[in-house]
Amino acid sequence: MDRTKRKLTFAELSAVKTKKLQNKTIQSITSIENLCDELFYEIFDYLYVNNIYQAFSNLNYRFEQILHASWPLLHYICYHTTSEISSVNDSYKQFLAHNKHKIVSLHLYFYSSTNDLFQFITIDASFSCLESILINENRNDGSLIILLLRHLVCLPRLFFLSICTGKLNDPDNLFQLIFALSQLKSCRFTYFSERDIALPIATRKQHSTIETLALYTVDTWNEILTLTSYTSNLRRLITPCGMDRDIDIETLLPLRLSNLTYLRTCFNYLNFHEFEIFIKKIYSPLKILHVEFLVEDVNFRDSDCWENLILTSLSHLEELYLIYKERFPPSDDLIFSGKLNPFSSPFWIDRRWFFEVETDINFVNYIVRPYRYVEI
Repeated sequence: MDRTKRKLTFAELSAVKTKKLQNKTIQSITSIENLCDELFYEIFDYLYVNNIYQAFSNLNYRFEQILHASWPLLHYICYHTTSEISSVNDSYKQFLAHNKHKIVSLHLYFYSSTNDLFQFITIDASFSCLESILINENRNDGSLIILLLRHLVCLPRLFFLSICTGKLNDPDNLFQLIFALSQLKSCRFTYFSERDIALPIATRKQHSTIETLALYTVDTWNEILTLTSYTSNLRRLITPCGMDRDIDIETLLPLRLSNLTYLRTCFNYLNFHEFEIFIKKIYSPLKILHVEFLVEDVNFRDSDCWENLILTSLSHLEELYLIYKERFPPSDDLIFSGKLNPFSSPFWIDRRWFFEVETDINFVNYIVRPYRYVEI
């Protein structure tokens, strides 16, 4: 027998001990009930509260204790139709009422009447940990959302709000209620309205705490100016459907947001010269710009035009995400010159912004974006 055994290194010894411990743990856990409470808290973090209640309530004494402990925090509640609401039993309603203070996130789908909603749940200050609400409403008038928003003022920790509705009859009332939420930091809207936003420009006493505003709607520039007049702390503005509908480039009013560093938008009508005027009207230290263009203008893929614009009007820019679309096949005056990479000067290389061309059935997409490391 060889008596000269190689000594294990510290790393090897640690690996052996870890493997032995894992094997011992696997052997010792033969039942789900042997799992620690903390692991169940992690599992609950991925489940709707109604699923948690259905699966674990009245199972045994231990799970009853877990459900009624100060932890875990409950992340989602989901309502769908009148029939689902009416099928909820009294014990679950009682459980929900006694655990309002543990709910941190509500995700609400409403296809039922207002009366059904408020018979089932009352939003009040007892939701002391509630930080996020996502609302999908399909009644096509937004009346339920307006009624619900009136109850949110009492929430002490509501930081995020997302609203999606098919049609909104009174956008002015909705935004007034939103801007009155004293702790709100991020807000996202998806809606359609035949009425333009007609709010007055905000006064000094009407400023909201919102720092991120996402509008998945087709808004005019004047509507954007009106809404952002209430959000002086705004840092991120997202309008992926565009903001240049009915825009008059000659009478364009400036956007003055001293904290705005992130802008994501799309331009459906402006050519490059008009876009230059637009950018010069934004008095903000933009660091990240995501922009997409649907107007065919070869200057959008001219690296010299972009370099001049960035040096003169976007001096704080750190990341550029640019997409310029041309219909395929292009007309004669739009045919790409064949220069393999017009964005290859030291200006672009030093910033690690790279040029790509992608094609699909309908478009040629000219793209500039930061370098992305892909691990193979």
